[in-house]
Amino acid sequence: MQRFSSNPAFDQVAPWSRGKPFLREAIKSFNEREKLISIEALQGCIILAFTAFVEGDVDQDALLSCQAVRMTQALQLPTVLSSDRRMKEVEINLYWQVWMMDCWTSVRSQLPQQLGNDAAFPKPIREDIFDRLPDDGIETEPRETSLWTFILPLTQWHAQAVKLNYHIVHEPAFEFRILNLVRDLARKLDHWVQSLPATLRNTSENWSSYSDRGYGRPFAVMHIIYHHTSQLLFYQFLNKCVVPADNSLSRRVDQEALEYAELCKAHATALSKLFWELNVAPDLDCLWSPVNSHLLVIASTIHLHTLLLGSGRPEAAQGKKLLEQNFIVLQELQKYWPSTELAFSRLQAFHNACQMTSISKTFNMDEWMANFLNRYDISVEDRELHVEVNGGAGGGNTTGDELMAIVFN
Repeated sequence: MQRFSSNPAFDQVAPWSRGKPFLREAIKSFNEREKLISIEALQGCIILAFTAFVEGDVDQDALLSCQAVRMTQALQLPTVLSSDRRMKEVEINLYWQVWMMDCWTSVRSQLPQQLGNDAAFPKPIREDIFDRLPDDGIETEPRETSLWTFILPLTQWHAQAVKLNYHIVHEPAFEFRILNLVRDLARKLDHWVQSLPATLRNTSENWSSYSDRGYGRPFAVMHIIYHHTSQLLFYQFLNKCVVPADNSLSRRVDQEALEYAELCKAHATALSKLFWELNVAPDLDCLWSPVNSHLLVIASTIHLHTLLLGSGRPEAAQGKKLLEQNFIVLQELQKYWPSTELAFSRLQAFHNACQMTSISKTFNMDEWMANFLNRYDISVEDRELHVEVNGGAGGGNTTGDELMAIVFN
């Protein structure tokens, strides 16, 4: 990609600006194509939609994403597939790429998803087998152990976690069902990670293996989505830091909430460490997507929660270190992706809210928070909160200038 190029021809062009003229010409050519609906047109549509997104053109991204969904339906994928073995696998992969696009874009915009996730639909084959087609001589394609086969359920659970956060905001009567839904989704995520084959677990040996074979990025994506979905699911419990002296049921429920809050922090820690390891590894990086800046910002607010509970706590030192490392990675992403500016502005808006009120109110799941967590494609305004002195409930809070020094210096 031009934004990463070291070609002297781009020396006088900022990385942010390098892709724009190519995108304009590509869209013009795409709109002038002779055959409106084809596999090739669908492939182009997917690439252009992602490119429009990373350039911050939200409207163009939305239109192209809708076109990709409709093309997929018109082509009757994945029920009608080519008889050619390689093309068949290309079509299967394309279907799931568009399904993921549909899943992510529709849920963050709170719109109905169009494409289905039928268990009978064939999943992508293992990446190394796909790359050897049609010369591998294998007649039965191994689909159960492909990276994308494990990524697809994570994508669906991510959408469910996003919907859950919006339900909390928009449907107060939904509250009595929240814990059961959280428990169910938490069980699925736990079963997913416990059931991973040994070759897909987060180990240094597996990182080396996938990186050496050229699959380090999808391997990273799988583990990143797992940790982000988990931190998103448990985020709602961060504001429940004080166990009320109520009846036994309240104490039991609040204890469970505290455990979920700790899980949220554990996943934010794992995610931050993973991004840092990708950033410093000589043969890996985390610069492939501007969405990574959003995931880092969410994890950073969770580390802020740790600091807000008091800088003298044992975990505060680790939280501060993770924040500092996240900022280094964010600055690397900022060199290439204009939407990283949105991520920084969102973190600044969150920091402003931290200075004004208690932990419980700062981390309350309201409309602002739901959009902050999920709508990484739009900017957020400063949050309107009632000002409280000394941070209110939740212990001695680190606020104001101290937080600014920790995070933004």
